[in-house]
Amino acid sequence: QGEFFWCDPKGKIVHKDSFFEPPTDVRPSEGRIARVHEYGCFDTSLVPKGGEGNRVLLLLIQRGDGSVWPYYAEEKTLRDKGKWDPVVAEELLACLDAKRAVNRAVIGYRDFTNASKYCNGK
Repeated sequence: QGEFFWCDPKGKIVHKDSFFEPPTDVRPSEGRIARVHEYGCFDTSLVPKGGEGNRVLLLLIQRGDGSVWPYYAEEKTLRDKGKWDPVVAEELLACLDAKRAVNRAVIGYRDFTNASKYCNGK
């Protein structure tokens, strides 16, 4: 259990308890965020339109104060120089570009406080 933070359409900071459901026997490598429909930060109208060659990533960004802010990022903006911090863009693109089965979602994390990371690509 934790909290998600986001700004509502008027710019007011909103937060709500969030819950992560662990993997099940049927899907042992897939946990999930429960009740996503209850969080304004996951409003589908806010999701950029992906499309061919422009995947959309859901980033869960933990700030220095411990708050977690969901954020959508488009692949094309990560590839555009100057739109993202180059270290962050490089980490995300390396995982996006890693080889994996065609039917596998891109999953990973990067912890900039202790330099740990994971990417499900090869």
